[in-house]
Amino acid sequence: QYSFAAYPQVFINYGPHDNYFILKEYGFVISRNPYNYVSLDDEFLELNVPGETDEAREQKIELLKAKGFFGDYTIHCQNDISFRLLCALRLRLLASFDSRRPVTYAAWEKVVMGERELVDERNERGVYECLGIMCERVVARAGVALEMLDIAIGVLTKCQLARLDGPE
Repeated sequence: QYSFAAYPQVFINYGPHDNYFILKEYGFVISRNPYNYVSLDDEFLELNVPGETDEAREQKIELLKAKGFFGDYTIHCQNDISFRLLCALRLRLLASFDSRRPVTYAAWEKVVMGERELVDERNERGVYECLGIMCERVVARAGVALEMLDIAIGVLTKCQLARLDGPE
């Protein structure tokens, strides 16, 4: 049980939530919220990796699911790329992959287990090139969404003005 004197300012901590959650739950957003993130799940699935066959792509996705690394691919607003996303991209970018021959992805598995820093230099460069492509797609989609919102705001404004100017 807490007691407070009349009229002092009271502070509340909403907890470590991103703005999407805060907007849904409390109806506002926080400027420069350190818990904000961008999900790249769709972009990961849409990613076209040069030389990757459909069969290899499906095998890699099944392996990610089996190892518990499928989905929840994020970049947090403080330039923190999720380990899950890095692992998934490293696997997708393996040049030779055959799920029946585990030796082909042994280097990837060692990275996942923390026994190595990276698969190899070429793979790591590819990971960051793909991240750049994925982020560009997110920015493009956001731009389209903002344009659509701008149009909607214009329509709403015209409707409000029409109601105000309508018959009295």
